[in-house]
Amino acid sequence: MCRPGAVRQTERMRLVTRVVAVVGGVVLVAALVLALAGGEPTTAAWVLIGPAPFYLVGVWLLRRRPDRLAGMWLLFGGVTFLINVAAGDILLPMVRDEPWAWVPSIGRLLADNIGLAAGLALFGLFPDGRPHRAYERWVLTVVAVAGGLLPFLHAVTHPTLAKGGFPGPDDPLLVSPFYVPATAGAGPVIGVLNSTFTLWLVLAVLLLALRYRRIRPAERRRIRWLVLGLSGALLTMAILTALTFVLPAGPMMAAGFIFWPMAVVLALGSVVLAVAYDGVLGIDQPLRRSVV
Repeated sequence: MCRPGAVRQTERMRLVTRVVAVVGGVVLVAALVLALAGGEPTTAAWVLIGPAPFYLVGVWLLRRRPDRLAGMWLLFGGVTFLINVAAGDILLPMVRDEPWAWVPSIGRLLADNIGLAAGLALFGLFPDGRPHRAYERWVLTVVAVAGGLLPFLHAVTHPTLAKGGFPGPDDPLLVSPFYVPATAGAGPVIGVLNSTFTLWLVLAVLLLALRYRRIRPAERRRIRWLVLGLSGALLTMAILTALTFVLPAGPMMAAGFIFWPMAVVLALGSVVLAVAYDGVLGIDQPLRRSVV
């Protein structure tokens, strides 16, 4: 019999995920409308092949396996990815000269950091997405709190706002409306923490390795599928990155629209297979025996 507290917590999580899913749908539609209205079909295409698959697969995975929180973390990552693109790539260039341009600027940074925390939870707590140890809760809490505070701490300690994790050449450099000169001494430390926040994903590898050692063989197979898919995705992205040094802008954009979907299919496919399906997971056993 389920405890009343556990039932209430489950209901709260379902309500939160529904709200997040609705927000993601609204942001997706708004991003497409703004991009097309602004004469940016390439940006609209990026919305569809960039963040949209993560959002849609997250929604589907939650419906398919509501008992596993991996779908929730993927949904959070997809929605924050959507917000990042909508705020940073679409809205910010439109309002760069407005006095409130800091809103989408900081909004995309928050989305970046919260999405990173969701990614850490997805991969570090794979496959069920639930923290089993106190140190897992502490790591997730510290990363989430730091990710939420760093954009504002940077704005307070620097005269200009931080740019996104992957700023473009036309990304505006905005004056921070929150800058307090007396806090400038902490600026270098906050700047380093802010610029290296993406590297905190290394913690997910450590959490996953520790979890792999103590879980059941069936769950270990799920992790191996995840690692296999992510390895393929990283290899694909490495090839795409190498092409940036040899291809001009036009062919490079075409290559991006080919290699990026391949990486997305490999990454999301491994998550879907490992979380949503059970019957196919055993095929990695003869595969590993043949390799050995």
